[in-house]
Amino acid sequence: MPDLSIQMAKIQAETATALRLVGRLRQIETLPRQFVAELIAVRIFSMFEAVVEDSACRLVCGALYCDGSLPNLIRPRPTHGFERAREAMKAFNRLDRREHLRWSKAGEIAKNLEKLFPPTEIFVTTLLGHGQFISDLRKIRNHIAHGNDGTREAFQEVVQNYYGARVPGLTPGRMLLSSRFSPILVEQVCIRTRAILKTSIRA
Repeated sequence: MPDLSIQMAKIQAETATALRLVGRLRQIETLPRQFVAELIAVRIFSMFEAVVEDSACRLVCGALYCDGSLPNLIRPRPTHGFERAREAMKAFNRLDRREHLRWSKAGEIAKNLEKLFPPTEIFVTTLLGHGQFISDLRKIRNHIAHGNDGTREAFQEVVQNYYGARVPGLTPGRMLLSSRFSPILVEQVCIRTRAILKTSIRA
């Protein structure tokens, strides 16, 4: 029976590449360093979303966790194929169909899977347990990608979480590289995202 080892390999490869770049940041000029740190954060969050969606679909299809354990599916038998897995997330045992599956918030991920797994399923509980970190990383990504008034306001919420107060004018790149934090936040983002994903798939 297939397991989530492909996802494990992706997590390891992506975060290893990101951490190698982080290790070389000191050799880059000041302004480009901020851009590189921001690109790393965007890439890590993109990887997070892709791995979570892919792993969720595989678990709904009955794939084993990396340690060989079975997911606790509520359905009498697993689904076959990713499109059918997504359809099951949207419609199985629901009075109101869930039209849009979102993978960037822990609470939304839990809602996608609430009719297919018990609330104690490790894939779900791990992500919910790190909901604040996932939310912060999403807000950082959104401000890097869009840079509008709405994303700036949400980013300042993240700044307040880390600094204890809002810091007007602070950019994601400067925050990710700030010597106030050890290790620097861009490195923490890589390491913590890797740990969350590995735990969620029992790797």
